[in-house]
This record gives sequence, C-alpha cells and structure tokens, in this order.
Amino acid sequence: MRIAAFFLVSVLMTVPALQAGVIVSTNLGLTSLTISPSTGSLEILSPVTASAFVSVFDSLGGAGSDFETVNDDAITATAATALANGNGAASATALTASASSGVTIPGLDAEAGTNASGPYGSLAGTFQITDPNGGVNPVSVDFAALFTGSQSLFTDAQGISAASEVIFQLNLPDIGAAPFLFLDNPLSIGSNQALSNDINQTLTATAALTTNTPYSFYIEVDAESTGADSAPSVPEPSSRRLIAAGMIVLFALCSLRRLREGRALRVSTR
Repeated sequence: MRIAAFFLVSVLMTVPALQAGVIVSTNLGLTSLTISPSTGSLEILSPVTASAFVSVFDSLGGAGSDFETVNDDAITATAATALANGNGAASATALTASASSGVTIPGLDAEAGTNASGPYGSLAGTFQITDPNGGVNPVSVDFAALFTGSQSLFTDAQGISAASEVIFQLNLPDIGAAPFLFLDNPLSIGSNQALSNDINQTLTATAALTTNTPYSFYIEVDAESTGADSAPSVPEPSSRRLIAAGMIVLFALCSLRRLREGRALRVSTR
C-alpha cells in the first residue's frame, strides 16, 4: 500500500500540468483579376513571372523556408515547423495568387513564441490595351480583384497573444500607382480570447491608359500568423495536484495506523 501510494504521488507531482493553447489560421486568395478597357482588347505579354515564398520559425528552434519561381506557369512553396506552417502559390496563366499560414501551440510549460512570417504568392509582368486602329487616347480601363479568405484567432486562459494579417497589393509603377489596389486587414487578441473574420470582397479602380503601350504590373498576396504562449507564473491548483495532496494524507494515515497496530501488538504479547 505504501509503495503504491508513494509511486502514484510521485507520478502525479512530476507529470507537467497541461498548459495553454494558441491557434491562428490565416489565408487569402486572389481568385479573379479582370482588366476591362472601354475600347480595344487586353493583351497579357509574355513572360509573366509567378513566385512563391515562405519563411517560418518558432521559439523551439524550428525553422524552414522555401522559394519557387517560374515563367508563364503555376508555382507553390511550402514550409513547416512543429508549431507553424505556411504556403504561397501563384499562377501566371490564371492571374491568381494565394497565401496561407498557421500557428498551433499546444500546452507548454515554458514560454513559447512562434511565427509563420512572410508567406506570399506574387505575379510580375506586363500588359497592354491593343487597338489596331489607334483609337482615342487615353482609354478608360477598369480593374477588379476578387478575394476570398479567412482569419481565425484563439487563445485560452494561459495564452499570451495571437495575431493575423492579410495583405494584397496591385502596383502599376509606370503610372505611379503603387499601390493601385490595396487591402490590409490586421487582427490581434490577448489572453483567453477568440476572433474570426471571413473575407469575400472585390476591389475596383479605374485608370486612364494609352493603347498599344506596355504597362508593367506587380501583384502580391500575403497571409501572416503569429502567436505566443506561456505557463502561468503562479499555477492554479489543479485536480491533479489536489489528488496528489489527498494521496499524501492517505499515505500518512496508513503509516500512523500501522504504527499504532504494531504498538498494540507488542503490548498484548507482554
């Protein structure tokens, strides 16, 4: 009985208590980009360069990165650690790009910060509004970028913080429009909170351009996730510790009872 009780107490007192959790999930995708001139026709000039980059790291020493690039094709980059992950993608043929990242910190006894930073998908190239007859210049050109995505943040009572940010930019440097279309949505929470956001929107703008003239463009989609978690500085009593305390008392009572029984036996045999 003493051995079993002592073993159970030792296990209960030495096994670490479960600690906080932090979960962040972030993604943004450019699902459609349309360029519509009032006259003439759109021509995307080759090459269009698709690039994807991911860099992730965490405070446990994990790190990873990936960079991929290709002309006139689609590309994907991925990287992950024990606590973080990221993905970037872009398609030069479809004119789409996406990025996603996540942080999942399970219960940890020591402070742990983690970051999935820099995942992006990008497109770089040139286009022109073709009009064989020259037309009347400048031409009014409508741009529309359709996005979908989501941001989800969670911390429990011991989580320190969580943050998520999605960014999109379409730059037209030849007309001094950097950015021409822009989206930035940062979210952050503290301890024991939750926050989510669904993204389904279209950005639009109009530019006056000259026909039969190449214009460069640059598109980038970013999705970043960060989080931090730590053990409490003064741990609250848990059921595990209360059970251990009860077993200590039980062990002491059993020892006292056996001691009394031994004394009584010695007295009776005299």
